[in-house]
Amino acid sequence: MATAAGESSPAPSDRAFLALNAAVSVVAVAVIAWILVVREPAGDAHALAFMPAVNATMNALATAFLVAGYLAIRRQKRGLHRALMLSALGASAIFLVGYL
Repeated sequence: MATAAGESSPAPSDRAFLALNAAVSVVAVAVIAWILVVREPAGDAHALAFMPAVNATMNALATAFLVAGYLAIRRQKRGLHRALMLSALGASAIFLVGYL
């Protein structure tokens, strides 16, 4: 593979991450399209009255994980940083599912 001077091709782990990121993005767009175009709305809106609090909590957790992850990487704690970033991703994913 030809690359610019001084650059190398992405590491296999980077390629795997990019492929996973692309797959998750495609699935997310497909789910959103399905919800907006195909699915019939539910009739009982009061049954989900607790969801705004759950969504706010998931957003707050994701923010806390991101800030803690930033502090961890500044202190050179790569393992902790990775765990916190994955936790932020999980909290954001739960928020997205709850929001949709």
